[in-house]
Amino acid sequence: MQAESATPEIGAVLVVAAVTVVVVLLLQAYLVRSLLVICRPSEWVVINGRSSRQADGSVAGYRILAAGRSFRIPVVEEAHRLDRRLLPIEVCVQNAYARGGGVLEVRLLAGVKVTSNPGEVRHAVERFLCMSPREISNIAEQTLEGVTREFVAGVTPEQLSDERMELAERLGEECQREFGKLGLQLDILNIVGVADRQGYFEGLSRARLEAARRAAGQEAET
Repeated sequence: MQAESATPEIGAVLVVAAVTVVVVLLLQAYLVRSLLVICRPSEWVVINGRSSRQADGSVAGYRILAAGRSFRIPVVEEAHRLDRRLLPIEVCVQNAYARGGGVLEVRLLAGVKVTSNPGEVRHAVERFLCMSPREISNIAEQTLEGVTREFVAGVTPEQLSDERMELAERLGEECQREFGKLGLQLDILNIVGVADRQGYFEGLSRARLEAARRAAGQEAET
């Protein structure tokens, strides 16, 4: 009789133990999944909540993952993601005053992304964390427009017409200096169009055509 009564008790204990093990495993899996932070190749992961030394030697209230994985401390730390994928932007700079008085319209195509430089990423974290890609694109567009206006003021309309590729390279260098301060990186920049509403380029073309005709006539006379 005692053996028979002990059998159900043992069974109940085994059931309770099995349920406990399952609950513990599920809880453990939940904690690992919620606290383990994995950084994908196209992003930075920012874990804020504790002071950490940055790549430039400074100390900030967050740590940055460029790759791999890390655990965050519950309640104390929180993880955010900063997308590093390329953002295509198109800018039309209107009423840009060139050297010599020409008023131009300059169209640009560019590719911008959050920097991949560990030494500059802090600027991006402090400015763009929790922003959407559209918001980052808007800031990049405004910056590109401002730099372009300043750049155009230092060149002539003839240069913009004749030296477009060389000037695009110089403009890209100036833009990158400004983007670097924001924690952004310029990958592509093309000047795709330059126009004016005052007929400057049309008059320039006529003057060049007339000069070519005169030169041809002088050669023919000799």
